Amino acid sequence: MTSGLSTIYHVEPERVPLAMHIARGLLSLLIFMAVTFTYHYFRWNQKNLTPEDFAVDAVCAVGADVLTSKRKGYDLHVTDEEIRTRGVWPNKTVRRGRIRYFREIDGNILREAGFFVSESGPLTTRFLGYVWVPARLPEYALLKAKVESWAPIE
Repeated sequence: MTSGLSTIYHVEPERVPLAMHIARGLLSLLIFMAVTFTYHYFRWNQKNLTPEDFAVDAVCAVGADVLTSKRKGYDLHVTDEEIRTRGVWPNKTVRRGRIRYFREIDGNILREAGFFVSESGPLTTRFLGYVWVPARLPEYALLKAKVESWAPIE
């Protein structure tokens, strides 16, 4: 949909297949178990996890997967000077000539394919935010070419 010089692309909510849920849940479970084991080992010199510890870790892993595994839908407002997200908090903007970080990632069992772009450097991008464009968006190649033409990426 186009309005004036701004083009709006709607990004549908992430569809997470069952295999991805299972992989993310198992990874979360392994992380929670490692942290629990390390805590018990160094705090109380206990070398085995009890069934209660395992149950708490499993509940935390399922909770982490449910709370973090589905991205909500949002709109990308694209002009010749910027890309702005709307409908997701916090809204992010990347302006032409101010790009400091661009990364395209391939999809796998833990994440979907796409690219993210930010005005922050590589280290601070995760903390200060970025604009995410999934590869399943029909206009993906057009948006990627536009962003790549805006600035030499460091």
